Amino acid sequence: MNISNPFQDKDFAQYQLNCHKAQAIEIVNDQIIYVFHLFKKYTILYTDKTNPELNAISQKHNAVYTLIENTNPKQNNQSTNHKIKEIIPRHTRAIDLKQTEDQILSNMHSKGRYNIRLSKKHGIKIKESKDTKSFYKILQKTAKRDNFYINPLPHYQEMVNHLQPKGKAKLFLAYHPDQPNQPIAGIINTYIKDTATYYYGASDHDYRKYMAPYLLQWHAIKDAKSNNYQIYDFLGIADPNQPKDPLQGVSSFKRKFGGQKIQFEDSKIIIHKPLLYSALKIKKLLKI
Repeated sequence: MNISNPFQDKDFAQYQLNCHKAQAIEIVNDQIIYVFHLFKKYTILYTDKTNPELNAISQKHNAVYTLIENTNPKQNNQSTNHKIKEIIPRHTRAIDLKQTEDQILSNMHSKGRYNIRLSKKHGIKIKESKDTKSFYKILQKTAKRDNFYINPLPHYQEMVNHLQPKGKAKLFLAYHPDQPNQPIAGIINTYIKDTATYYYGASDHDYRKYMAPYLLQWHAIKDAKSNNYQIYDFLGIADPNQPKDPLQGVSSFKRKFGGQKIQFEDSKIIIHKPLLYSALKIKKLLKI
């Protein structure tokens, strides 16, 4: 299963620039190379494969190193590297949308199917929306509850405002019938080439018994299938060899939808400033 890499899409790259996540973008023979701020005047380059122009670009942007990540499935005989910070997690779970809806459902964990039915029974409704402010309010609650970092509101606004008109992102919100104007959960997905990707999710814990996140995912899976996407990617699950992987909690949720576990090729690093790289590594400052 060949999952499309959103970071090699020009519209996705422009969104990264617009929301100031990326400092600059270089495009060499259709390969997109990101420039991320590191600290002070230094940067990190990020792309999907080596390029003869990397050294020149690293000098132009004063890059300490280049991080290379792709979405090529890993071969069994390859070594595993757990020491490099990832932007795209090296393990994911994806559903083959060429299956029928009944096949997708039958391949789910029984608890996943049960929670979808339960959410329908409670009358939860799913709507496509542009209301990023409501989504962000729920996301803030989710982040506080589960203790994870979120971007400022303009990041999500730019993602939806820039990509949604191009058919490359959708925001879905879930509503309870007793609260038709106030969503209780939401997801933002991207749509690049043949792959629909679950990118961001949020849910109000006060309404957890209604299982809205399950119906949201099922709605998004069906929507992607009906629009002829071939793959539904859950964008990251825990590394099975790392018991303390921070994705352990969300991986349990994603596992209930079935799909195939996929491991991508290991991240790689090209070092441009060896002494500075070594110093930063010792001080654990190598973050993007």
